[in-house]
Amino acid sequence: MKVGDVVRVVDCPAYTRGECECVFCFYDSNRIGVVKEQDEYRRGCQMWVVQFDWGVWKLANDEAEVISEAG
Repeated sequence: MKVGDVVRVVDCPAYTRGECECVFCFYDSNRIGVVKEQDEYRRGCQMWVVQFDWGVWKLANDEAEVISEAG
């Protein structure tokens, strides 16, 4: 993952609206975002600031898949 990449967060196991309280389900997000900047390490994982359709969220490398790499 790097700045400019387009990423997608995987669906929640309890995706059915009303059963999940995560921020992505709450905002009925498409779960696709653009990596805006690299953040500090947390718990041994590189963190990234990602812009989604509902706002900005921080993710670790293993929390999203890259669907389009920045040139």
